[in-house]
Amino acid sequence: MRSDGITMRSLIEKNNTYIMGKVEEYRWMPEGLFVDGDVKVIYADRVAYLVSWAGTPRVIAIQDKTIAEEAKRNFDFIWSHSEQPKESTSKVFYEDENGQN
Repeated sequence: MRSDGITMRSLIEKNNTYIMGKVEEYRWMPEGLFVDGDVKVIYADRVAYLVSWAGTPRVIAIQDKTIAEEAKRNFDFIWSHSEQPKESTSKVFYEDENGQN
């Protein structure tokens, strides 16, 4: 996806420094908001929810402009109130569209 120019932003657990992308793409969620295994992907008018890791992962994808806009507003609010990590401890990094880390 990165090689296709798709940009991403991720909310992660406070003090998690295993960051495989650019630190500017990540924010530490305020304590008490992060739930391990709570994965949502918002893209255009779609929201995908990971509902189970057990056995075969299960995802519910909803294509609805109103639901996607609400999810994006919630994400943007949390993003704007979250701290950006300063460094990564990961030894593996994703490459951007130019082959750079």
